[in-house]
Amino acid sequence: MSKKTVKRDFPRVTKLLFTGMSSFDEKGGGAMLSLGRTLNISEGGMLLEVSKNMPFQLKVNLRLGFQKEIIEMEGNVVHLRKTDAGDIEIGVEFINPTKDQLEIISQAMVTSLGQGFA
Repeated sequence: MSKKTVKRDFPRVTKLLFTGMSSFDEKGGGAMLSLGRTLNISEGGMLLEVSKNMPFQLKVNLRLGFQKEIIEMEGNVVHLRKTDAGDIEIGVEFINPTKDQLEIISQAMVTSLGQGFA
């Protein structure tokens, strides 16, 4: 069985971050809150393991806890998968990250290079 080759726009680095997520409906109500942990991250998005399933294409607000900083970003859920162990993995694509946010992510990736690419 051959593995499917996936072309990535950004290199991904395995990085464990604790991440808070919230989302709201179109009227600003009905907040969904969830905590997760980042399995890998790139300048374009991240893969998270979460306890609650999220709807596909849901817009989420993210709080990423780096060692010295917490940054808040927006993203869209672009990938959903339930693992054999029953965990839920969601892929989130960042929406319009700022230069400062990308710099923090880039620095975190550089410090994680010894841990491996995903």
